[in-house]
Amino acid sequence: MASPQPLISAVKSAVIRVASVNNAKRFFTDVVGLQPVGETTLLADKARRLWGLPEREALCVRLARPGESFGMVDLVEIPGATVVTIRERQRPLDFGWFTLNFRTSHLERAIAASEAIGARALNSPKS
Repeated sequence: MASPQPLISAVKSAVIRVASVNNAKRFFTDVVGLQPVGETTLLADKARRLWGLPEREALCVRLARPGESFGMVDLVEIPGATVVTIRERQRPLDFGWFTLNFRTSHLERAIAASEAIGARALNSPKS
């Protein structure tokens, strides 16, 4: 019997709801190295239903590496809506199952760049 293979593959795109597209965009451009490749407030009804968005206006910005069709990030901001983290008190560090990883050969620079725009690490990196 063949050994099981891990369920890991390249991500086509990830949709992330954010309080501020502009603030989140800084992280993905300055730290991750993605570039804005599209922006719209016009979302199809099918996308709204899929993402569970209300009928009001939403701003969506797509970020990617130019020329690549994998590893894209869609940042979605719903103006006037509050972003509430859904978390149980008994499990304060449970952020859910969604994990988005980025490879870097300059971890210290990535951490410094993240901290420069206000992010903080929950744990120190381990080698």
